[in-house]
Amino acid sequence: ADLVQGNAFQPDAWRRFFVGAMVSNYGKSVTNWEIVPPADLDPRHPESPFRYVQLLTLAHKAARDANAAARAGISIANYDLEFLDATLRDGAVGQFDFVSLSPFPVSSGTDHLLPGALAAVRKLMTLHGLPAEMPVHITLTGSESELIAAAATARSGGFDKVFIEASAETLAGIPEDS
Repeated sequence: ADLVQGNAFQPDAWRRFFVGAMVSNYGKSVTNWEIVPPADLDPRHPESPFRYVQLLTLAHKAARDANAAARAGISIANYDLEFLDATLRDGAVGQFDFVSLSPFPVSSGTDHLLPGALAAVRKLMTLHGLPAEMPVHITLTGSESELIAAAATARSGGFDKVFIEASAETLAGIPEDS
């Protein structure tokens, strides 16, 4: 579905895709929706944060209409705090229930950055009047050895949920308690 054309959010296309296909099929059973900005929504375009807020608002309402227990999450790719800040300024406050850093690429020696990432996100949230205890999730990518260290750091560092994006072979080598 063409959800964005020339950086112009297409609410009817999004409504057909998200509300028509996703929520109508899965809305009663899915309680957590991560609302990922479409790939063709350029985060550096000045209208993109506002366009994403429109998408997030529509998705949050549709998910809640289908299931009162549903939660929608704002998705921030590549730890883009500027985009998160702009999105919050453009009206995202109140339109999501959790924050998801997705994906957060991990390479050798970067797992120590995770606590700082969480602290920065929480500080930005409180600056915009959001509760500091709002859940923050993270999706990690990287090699098996890097993910073992990063997953343990993320879990012990306070992230509410840690997801690992990797091949089946890589996942098989990561202990569940790491």
